[in-house]
Amino acid sequence: MPSPAAFRKALGLEVGEEFAGYQLATSKVGHLVVTPSKKYRFPIKLLFQPTKQSSNPNKLVAALKKHVSTSRTVYSIYGSPYACKCGELKLKSKASKDTVEIVTEGVATRDKSLPTLKEEYEHHHATDTEEQEEIEPILKQHGLRVITSRFSTSKCAICDQLLEPGAKIAKRASSSSRGGWSHLLCAYNQLDRKSSIKTSKKHPRDSTGELQRSIKKERIEDMK
Repeated sequence: MPSPAAFRKALGLEVGEEFAGYQLATSKVGHLVVTPSKKYRFPIKLLFQPTKQSSNPNKLVAALKKHVSTSRTVYSIYGSPYACKCGELKLKSKASKDTVEIVTEGVATRDKSLPTLKEEYEHHHATDTEEQEEIEPILKQHGLRVITSRFSTSKCAICDQLLEPGAKIAKRASSSSRGGWSHLLCAYNQLDRKSSIKTSKKHPRDSTGELQRSIKKERIEDMK
């Protein structure tokens, strides 16, 4: 399921957001299981503070309703896509003269029409399989551990881009920390720069299919 934090971020309900003369001061998002791996509910409680003397709670509700009116796609930590949206917004009595409370409930439903991040990664990297199989033993010879990424919440230690589910990732076998993983090709190219390896490998693409970084540009910068 999508995490409450990911749901809140996708709907733009982070603390500090401003709507119709109010600023979001508190944003609490819970979660309830309706059907495991298929449907979840997210009880939401929002507290707003006015930023203008003329602030009107009804205008706040109207602005917020427009803000959350469209469905967003949010991925679970395993890379499964969910269609997420908010239900009816309810204006509660003021907690104080300076605070307005609005409650609602979000819903996340598994979207089978979209590929998982793993499937999307495998589609974009279908031609990289042979190259990665060639690189993997080289990295192992240089003391790196290689595994397949399972989650969609970690970033590459080298390029700072997402480690997509299904991507080959590597780090020093001697490392005892939980993090520090890198894309297989990122690790190879870093090893390339530090050693006498001459073969340049193409940098992996992110989940949208665009290049995360140009290795050629990195090397030009290194030479300056």
